[in-house]
Amino acid sequence: MVGADQLSWMGVIGGRRLDATELNQGFRIGPWQVLPAEGQFRGPDGVVNVEPKVMRLLVCLASNVGQAVNHDALIADVWNDRVVSDGAVFRCIAELRKKLGDSGTKPRYVQTVHKIGYRLIEPVRALEHGSYPKLASDFVPQEGRSVEAWEHPLQHDGLEIIRLLGKGSMAQVHLAREASLERLVAVKTLKSELTSDVNACQRFEREAQAAARLLHPNVTTVYRVGTLPDGAPYIVQQFVEGRTLAQMLEVEGELSVERAVDMFSELASALAAAHNKRIIHRDVKPGNILVEQESGRVLLTDFGIAGIQETGSTQMARLTRVGEILGDPRYISPEQARGDPLTAQCDIYSLGIVAFMLFGRRYPYEEDLAVDPATVHIKNTPQSLADIRQDLPAPITRIVQQCLQKNPSTRPTAEQVVRHLAGEDATDEKPGQMRKRSRKLAMFSVGIAATIVILIVAWKLIA
Repeated sequence: MVGADQLSWMGVIGGRRLDATELNQGFRIGPWQVLPAEGQFRGPDGVVNVEPKVMRLLVCLASNVGQAVNHDALIADVWNDRVVSDGAVFRCIAELRKKLGDSGTKPRYVQTVHKIGYRLIEPVRALEHGSYPKLASDFVPQEGRSVEAWEHPLQHDGLEIIRLLGKGSMAQVHLAREASLERLVAVKTLKSELTSDVNACQRFEREAQAAARLLHPNVTTVYRVGTLPDGAPYIVQQFVEGRTLAQMLEVEGELSVERAVDMFSELASALAAAHNKRIIHRDVKPGNILVEQESGRVLLTDFGIAGIQETGSTQMARLTRVGEILGDPRYISPEQARGDPLTAQCDIYSLGIVAFMLFGRRYPYEEDLAVDPATVHIKNTPQSLADIRQDLPAPITRIVQQCLQKNPSTRPTAEQVVRHLAGEDATDEKPGQMRKRSRKLAMFSVGIAATIVILIVAWKLIA
C-alpha cells in the first residue's frame, strides 16, 4: 500500500498523477508557482522568467517526480532527440537550479543521481485556478501610472500588454498584442524613475532612431514609438520568439562549425548594415543578441547606447562625456576602456569576443575582469582560438584573432568579415585558394624572367 509520504513524492493529488495537460497549465513546487505557458516561476518575491528549454526540463522532471530520469530520456524530451552532449544537460540543470535558488550539494528540488541522471525531490501539487500570487504587475494601473504595472487586459495605444519579458538598468520590455494587426510585439519602455533624466530620454530616443534606420533580417525591426501618460517614452518593436545568445551559450553544448560560422556571419552582416548607416552599436554582447527559436536566425538588438555619426553633428559628444566608458566591461574594446573617441571598429572587437565564445565555448581572456577590465582589454593578449579548437579551419581562427587586435586600424571591417566567411576575401582565403594564387604568381614570375633573357640574347645578336 502506498503511504501519504510516497503519494507526495509521486506528485499525485487525490490518488492520481498530474498529467501533461495539468502540468502545462501550471503547478506548484515549494513556494514556486510554475507557469509553463507564460515561461515564468512566480514566488513571494516576484517573477522569474525562464527560457523554454529549462522549463521543458522541469516539466519532464515533474512528470516523473521522485523518480530518477536518465540523460537519454531528458534529451529525448527536452532536445527532441537531437544529438547533444551530457554537458548540455548539465548546463541546463545548472540553470534550472539557479532559477529555483537550489544547490547541487544540498538540493531542495533537483537531486543528482550518480551515473543515472536527475530526480525532482520536491512534491508537485496542482495549481488551483486563481491562485497566482499577487505581484505588483498583477494589478491594472491607475491613469498615469507607469508601464511597470502593465498587465493584460490593460490597453494603451492599440496594445494589449500580456507579460513582462525582462528588465535592464534603463528600461523594461513587455510582450504585447497589437490588436489592429493581430501580431505579437515587444514594447520597450524607459523606467519611470528615468523619465526626468534628460540624458536617459535622449539615449532612448536615439535608440529608436538608430534601429528605425536599419531594415535588415538580422536586426530587430522598430515599428513605432509613443509616450505613456506619465511621460515615459516607449518603442514598439519586433517580438522575437526565442532567447538571447547568452542564455543559449549557458545551456547548449558545443555548436557545429557550420552553425557557429552562420551566426558569426549574420552578426557581421548586421553590423555592416549599421556601419553603412554610420551607426555604431557600442554594446555588442551575447545578451544583446537574440536567437530565433524556429529558424535559429540571430538578430542584433538594443541600440540603447548606440552612436550615430552625423556629418557635422555633435550629437555623440553631447550624450557621451569625455572619458565616459559605455558598454559591458567584458566586451568593450581597448579604445572604449580608455575612454577614447570611438569608430565602428570598436564593434568589431566586441564581435571578435562573441565569435571566440561561439567557437571556443569560453571567454578569450583568462584574467579576472572584476579586478581591472580596462587593463585586460588594453594590455593583455587573448588566448589562441587555434589552440583551443584545433579542428577549426585556419581562416576561421585567423579572422577571429584579427577582430581582437588592439589597434582598431588593424581589425577588419564588418563587410570584410562577411566576405571572408563567404570565401570572397582576396586577402586571406582558404589555403587552397592561396596556393592557386601562389602558383599563378610563380608562373608569372617565370614568364617575366624568360622574357628578360630573350630580350638580352636578342640585344647581343643585334649588337
